[in-house]
Amino acid sequence: MGAHGAEDLVVHILDPNRVVEPNFVAVSIETKDDLSYDGIVLRENNSAVVLRNQTAETEIRRDNIKSRRSTAAR
Repeated sequence: MGAHGAEDLVVHILDPNRVVEPNFVAVSIETKDDLSYDGIVLRENNSAVVLRNQTAETEIRRDNIKSRRSTAAR
């Protein structure tokens, strides 16, 4: 609270999703074999994306991704 003040604290309490760190924004990936995965991107490189959700970490090859969208509010 000392760094941002009481006004910022009230905004974060009343609207907690207004500002979300990029590493906490979930994505939804659909693969070419019609499977869907949701989670937070743990890591990614030129060949694969690794998602983490409540149950597991899943590696998805980039050449198998049909669509990818962020679930962040805009």
